[in-house]
Amino acid sequence: MSRDLQNVYLNTKCKEKIWFVEGKECSEDQGKVLVIVGALYRLRSAGASWRAALAELLFSLGYKSTKAYPDVWICPAVTEFGMKSYEMLCVYVDDIMAVSSKARDAKQQVTEVVEDLFVEDDFDGGLKKK
Repeated sequence: MSRDLQNVYLNTKCKEKIWFVEGKECSEDQGKVLVIVGALYRLRSAGASWRAALAELLFSLGYKSTKAYPDVWICPAVTEFGMKSYEMLCVYVDDIMAVSSKARDAKQQVTEVVEDLFVEDDFDGGLKKK
């Protein structure tokens, strides 16, 4: 099961405080100070903010990042025959692929990640006016 996660940077909060003064393009708000709260694509720290948010979520779901490939996440599991195994999530920027001995478990893993990442009631987008 694989999935492309849409708008991941826009759904991730910045880990640092970034502000700027609005220019003449914003006629009525010109000169106001804005704080960027969403990790926008052009920010140098956007990728790091997204990866930190994803890592925090995957740790909470019981996954550990592998030492050889930090974007491959494993979680101990048991097969339908009672044998020990691992479930795996492979991540590349905003693409995620689940590998499991049970197809239903793979789909559930990806669904959990997507739902947990993109359900934030208190987050309203990229900018907050000061």
